Amino acid sequence: MGVTTVLAVVAGAGQSVTVPGDVAARRLVAEREPSAQQTCRTVDAVIYCAFRDFEGRIDQWSTLVGGVLRHTPSDVAGDRYAVRQRLLFGTTTDSVSISPPLGAWTADDARAGTPGAVPVGTKWGTDQIGGDAMLSFAGHFAARVVTGEPPTEASALSVCRSRAVLVLWLAATATEETTAALRSLLPRTGGSVVLPLLDSSLALSIGRQEVSVVRSLLDRPADQVGQQVIANWAELTRPETGTERAASLLGTRVQGLAAEGARC
Repeated sequence: MGVTTVLAVVAGAGQSVTVPGDVAARRLVAEREPSAQQTCRTVDAVIYCAFRDFEGRIDQWSTLVGGVLRHTPSDVAGDRYAVRQRLLFGTTTDSVSISPPLGAWTADDARAGTPGAVPVGTKWGTDQIGGDAMLSFAGHFAARVVTGEPPTEASALSVCRSRAVLVLWLAATATEETTAALRSLLPRTGGSVVLPLLDSSLALSIGRQEVSVVRSLLDRPADQVGQQVIANWAELTRPETGTERAASLLGTRVQGLAAEGARC
């Protein structure tokens, strides 16, 4: 039974009380230890691992990843990165997102020789759902690049202020599709941006001020902004660098006030 069949059976069982035992067992392995079922391919020094039914998606992932890395310093772009396709079943319970099994994923990546791999799901495309998924993946890959850490609660919380500006701009400018996805998302969010990891409770939360800076940067040529990003990379990626300082380094200004009760 391939992963596509498992997905179809689970989706079809959505109205049932229980999932068949054999499907549940396969689902658990596919969710927590997928590396043995996947094929990996290296594109421009980045390792991509996908289920057999999704190997054709690797070219799309690599295009997006290349778009994130093209506006980073050469030593950063040449670092070791990996992307692994992940499944997360039952991502909501009574409309409350659940936490991803990060411990199991870390162990699986360690066994497979892809430590710190950034998860990517099965959703992808230019419609609203697919676009949101692309932007979220771009955001989490950009966070991996900016923080130097794989997706965890701690690394997500560290994406604040200048780092948040940089992560969202890198994600939004990765491809024309991610730019369009951000522009589509903003009217639905009230000015802030939340990028969940595979629809889980682990998410990057970008505040209104940081989003305002990114919106202004999107009005300028990406290569022009990219030169400023590379020139100021060290300061922009420091956790203590503020949003106003980031805006100044990138030739723009912060618009508006931070939302009351903002995390950062």
